[in-house]
This record gives sequence, C-alpha cells and structure tokens, in this order.
Amino acid sequence: MSELGKPTATAEPPWVDRLDSHTPQSRHRVPGLALASIGLVLVLLLTLWPAPQEARRSQLTPVWCLVCGDIGMQDVLQNVMMLMPFGLGLGLLGWRQPRAIFIGFALALGVEVLQYTVVPGRDASVSDVVTNTLGTTLGVLVAGRIDWLLRPPPRDAGRLALGALGMWAALWVASGWLLGASPGPAPWRAVLRPDLIDAPPFAGEIVSAELSGTVLTDGDQALPPRVVTAYQHDSVAFTAAVIMGPPVPERRGLLEVRDGDSTVQLTVAVSGGALRFAMRTRSSGLLLRPISFRMPARPVEPPGTPATLSIRREAGTIVVGPRASGDAEVRAAIGPHWLATVLLPVEARPGPGWELFAYLWVTGLLLPVGWWAAQSTPASTLTLAFAAFAVVIGGLRTVPPAFHLSHTSAVGWAMACGSLLLGFLLGRVRSRSLAP
Repeated sequence: MSELGKPTATAEPPWVDRLDSHTPQSRHRVPGLALASIGLVLVLLLTLWPAPQEARRSQLTPVWCLVCGDIGMQDVLQNVMMLMPFGLGLGLLGWRQPRAIFIGFALALGVEVLQYTVVPGRDASVSDVVTNTLGTTLGVLVAGRIDWLLRPPPRDAGRLALGALGMWAALWVASGWLLGASPGPAPWRAVLRPDLIDAPPFAGEIVSAELSGTVLTDGDQALPPRVVTAYQHDSVAFTAAVIMGPPVPERRGLLEVRDGDSTVQLTVAVSGGALRFAMRTRSSGLLLRPISFRMPARPVEPPGTPATLSIRREAGTIVVGPRASGDAEVRAAIGPHWLATVLLPVEARPGPGWELFAYLWVTGLLLPVGWWAAQSTPASTLTLAFAAFAVVIGGLRTVPPAFHLSHTSAVGWAMACGSLLLGFLLGRVRSRSLAP
C-alpha cells in the first residue's frame, strides 16, 4: 500500500514486453509453445547432425552464394519450410514480429557458424541465413492471421477454399510434369564403378553389366542412341552381376551416365544392403532434386558372394529385380504424390509407409479445402463441395497417365478424398455449433 492508502501497481512479469497489444488468446499459447519447441529441436537435428559422407559436396558450396549448386532451389525451399513451424510457434506465443524474426535470424546465423567451424559435412552459406530468416518471417505472419484462417467469415471462407483447391491442382499437375525424364544431348557416356561426389567406387567385382541392352565394360565408354531412346520412353534398365566385396557402411558407386554436356543423367549406387537409383528429371532443370529411389536394406552378403543387382524404370514404375534366387521383384509406382522427392532430401521407398508419407502434402492441402468450403455462405457451400470433389477426382484420374506415371493407388484415393470429406464434415459441425 502507498502512504495515501491506495494499492501500488505490481511489477509486470519480465515476459510481458515480448507481447503485442493484440496478444493471441490463451488458447494459442499451448500449441505455440509446442510448435516452437518441436520446430527448434527439428532445426537443430536437421542442421547440426554430422554428415561426413557429404564432405566433398559441401566443399564445393561457396559461402557467399544464394542459390547454390545443382539442387540450389531445393535447398532454398527446404530452408524456408524448415523454419516456418518455429516462426509460427513464436507468433502464437505472442512474440512481437520484429523480435521473433530477429530470433529466427540469430538461430540461423548460429547454426551456420557451427556448420562452418565444427560440424563435418555441412555446407554453410549466406543463402541458408537468408532463407531461414524468411521462413521464420512467414511463420510469424501466418500466426498473426491464424484466427482468420481457422474461423474466416463465410465469403472469405469460400475464397480460401477456392485458393487452396487451385494450389493443390497446380502442384499436382506440376509434380507430374517435374517427374518426367529430361534427357540431355548426345553423345552419352557410362562409367562402371564411378567415383561419385557422394560415393567412392564399388568395392566388389563386376562380372558383367548391361544398360538397356548395351553391354558395359570397365572404364568410360560411349553409349549408342538406343539407350537415349529408351530413356526418353521411360524404359531405362540396368543389370549387373557382381561379387560382393568387404562390407562398408558408406554408399558405393556402381554406375554413372552423363550426357554430351557432362550432366549426370543416371546413377546407381550400393549402400550396405540397399540399392539406390537416381535419375535426372525435369525437376533438375529447375535446380530441384532428381527422382531418387532407395531399395530397403537387406542383410549384407559376406565377401565373395555372387549377387545380381538390377533396377529399371518402366511405365511409371521403378522395379528392383531379384538379388538372389528365391527373391521377388520389388515395385514402386511413381506418381505426382512423389513431390517430396524433388523438394526435400528424401528418397522414395517401396511399401505402404512411403505411400502414406508421400500423400501427406495432398492431405495437408485438401483438408482445409473441405473445412473452408463447409464454412462458406449457405448458397455456395454445396457448389464448392461438388466442385472440390470434381477437381480432385478428375486430377487423380487424368494427371498421372497424362505424364506416363502410374495410376493413383487405393491409398492415394483414400487419403485425398478422405481428407477432403473429413475437412468438410468438421467444418459443418463448427458451422452448426455457431448457428443461432
């Protein structure tokens, strides 16, 4: 109490100055803290985990570049997306925009300094600092509009539904186009047991090898036009009879094919018991990743064991042949849902687990389409719902065959249509709960 008998103002907690005058409601604090914490942990794991196998590649990256190397645009997009959850979390916690953005910048700068001085195999660059800061900024800006995005007015909800539906359709078509083969000019040349930038030569013995009907020999050799033709028609195939060498933990190069401009068109490598296949696609021309497939690891054969290593791409499918007698072929259907392989440093794998992961971006866009459509004006709700289902069903049916990819799987149909329907039902429940 003051000497005049009036209560004195209590000191405010030290974190109050971090909050805007339009502080988000308390219901955003818990998800904000979770997003900021999880985002921070993921950033530290993804950026500070040592990668000695990438040491040679990292040495080729200039510190001052902005779009670096042959997958520079993929790095830019990846770095922007990586810091968005962290920025979104800070925004939901109520941090002021300038301070939250500065924290994202400081985090990015600290990571790059550690990568440059301490962490092996990591390439530090100015581009990473700029794009990470941009990702934080976008996350903070989205947090400032979170209430409008979750509970938009009816007219805005309709516009948001159409915008998200258009974005899904554009990405679905673009992904199908990006995954198409992109053969370079002749003459093409092949090298068995190459010294790849991320893999030394195969340690075993190659008894025989063949690429789309052409017998391969040790050393650098020219390839006939029929190999380029097969590549253009999505029917490239590689088979090698080998005798396994001593087991090694790192990836080992088995085949490299380059075009007349010395651009890598195809690589095959062995990693432990796994087989890795990378093929240049149209995405490579935009400095995104080529399509990359990894056969699940199997027990490593002891030295001296004969094995057959074969992999081919045909009619929108990657097929890994039997490695030994008694093995079965393994098939993986290529489709527009493989967008993650060109935007993120992930390799496609056979099996339902990869299918579920690959369709997450489809679910992430179609769930809010249904949510917003259900909250649009009463006159447009059903029209938007029917339009959304028509666009999604048409895209799933027509886009893959248009780009010579595999037809949409049952998992894809279930996840795409199911997420759209679930979003619509949840939106209708909320609309009815607000009705007078």
